[in-house]
Amino acid sequence: MTVYKVLLKFQKKYLIWSTINAIVLKFIPKDQKKGGFMKEKEIIEFLKKENPEFFKLHQEHQELEAKLEELERRHYLTPEEEIEVKRIKKQKLIKKDKMAEIIRKLKKTMEVSSEK
Repeated sequence: MTVYKVLLKFQKKYLIWSTINAIVLKFIPKDQKKGGFMKEKEIIEFLKKENPEFFKLHQEHQELEAKLEELERRHYLTPEEEIEVKRIKKQKLIKKDKMAEIIRKLKKTMEVSSEK
């Protein structure tokens, strides 16, 4: 599979295929373009700007975190609230796993791009 096809699949048609590689490489510091990699924080910032799915997952994860913190500040939780805490933790984990998968795909794409 060519780099462009991988990037196209990764971006799920959010960007025109001919510019995808240039956009990804634009966010890689010049000294890291040959064999180097972006830091995790840089990758997250890139994805929040360029990938609507990642942005939505990140936003939902933060909203769940806020709800969880609110519940965990309470001195006593009702049985229903304890169930809600468990549900929120599961949802957060699902979103985090999806974000991690997107990050892994981008890293793999960047590895392929830097080999060229």
